[in-house]
Amino acid sequence: MTAHAMPIAPLHAVAQRDIRFEAPDGFALKGTLFEGGGTGPLLLISSATAVPRGLYAGFASAAVAAGARAALVYDYRGTGGSVAPAGRRTRIGMKDWALLDFPAAARALDAVAPGHTMVGVGQSYGGQALGLCGIADRFERYAMVATMSGYFGGLNDRTAKWRMLGIGVPLALLSRHTPKWPGIGEPVPGAVFRRWARWCSKPDYFFDDPAFAETARYADVRVPILALGMDDDHWGTRRAVAALMRHYSNAAVEERWISPEEGGSPIGHLGFFRSRFAATLWPDLIGWLVESRPAAIGRPARRARSGRQIPRPAREPPHRARPGSAAVRTCRWRRARPPRRHPSPSLPGPALRTRRRSAGRTPRRLPESGPRCAALCSAKSASSAHSPARRASRRRRMPGVRARAIP
Repeated sequence: MTAHAMPIAPLHAVAQRDIRFEAPDGFALKGTLFEGGGTGPLLLISSATAVPRGLYAGFASAAVAAGARAALVYDYRGTGGSVAPAGRRTRIGMKDWALLDFPAAARALDAVAPGHTMVGVGQSYGGQALGLCGIADRFERYAMVATMSGYFGGLNDRTAKWRMLGIGVPLALLSRHTPKWPGIGEPVPGAVFRRWARWCSKPDYFFDDPAFAETARYADVRVPILALGMDDDHWGTRRAVAALMRHYSNAAVEERWISPEEGGSPIGHLGFFRSRFAATLWPDLIGWLVESRPAAIGRPARRARSGRQIPRPAREPPHRARPGSAAVRTCRWRRARPPRRHPSPSLPGPALRTRRRSAGRTPRRLPESGPRCAALCSAKSASSAHSPARRASRRRRMPGVRARAIP
């Protein structure tokens, strides 16, 4: 339990009933509505991919008991109770969940108390949908739990790519719905899963999809956002969460991270809304949603969008050569060394290279190879120690050695 968390004491009786409402294209959706006698805001709860609405029933009931006017949980089309009618041939797309189902659920909740303040909470895809729905301005504030970019490179699950592309996609091609046994969640329409896997293969997730123009709506979101991440979530890692939150460029995003010790047991990607965390993790989030209390759950993220910038250490000044000497080249990774030496311009022949062998030894000069090397030898042959005349002179001075005639 966090420092500010307190067990939720039921203040209002809660009435629960299943409802049916239609999306703009006529698709019938199923949901569960929780109503109470509180005067707090309306609460819309949007689920994660392949997660039925029953997982969020306990949280919705606790929020209404704490003072929310009403709460609605619902199933996206093709999942849970929102099954496609017999004979429907229109393909279900994953973006339909955000563009059609999300606004339809908000309208169904608004019908309970028209014009009443509305807040929302979404898990995983339920948080992504806020930037796509086009009705973000209807919410007073919005909480996101384990919401992140689904790109495989940002996950800590090494088997996710293999399970989705190697097992899930082939099964989605063979059947209308993915089965449950591969461990990729509840059954979802095959077209939805294939699109999801394609987005997860792109470095910027669905923002790299040229056919998904509605992603530009992210810049229009200005509602305050509370993003909650779990330290033991292999999907919602810090880099995956940051990759998505940066697209909410005009919203005030507060990012906080929860450890398993705060909840009393492992949380993972989908565990936050399980009933075992009703007394430890739920009270703070419900207080932020219903009563607009400052968030006290978890720890603030080290990376803050408007936080203090850590100054970079000043670089050392570059090495300066002595006045009158050649400039010394410097390098960040190597120590400074002088440039190659060249002979005086008055000497004939090409430049000579200098090779330094070790400290304390006189460097040896080596003639450069090339067509001008012969000119150097002919010009200095008279004074060279290795010229034919010099060699003959040495032989004359050596006893027992016959001097060779010089032609």
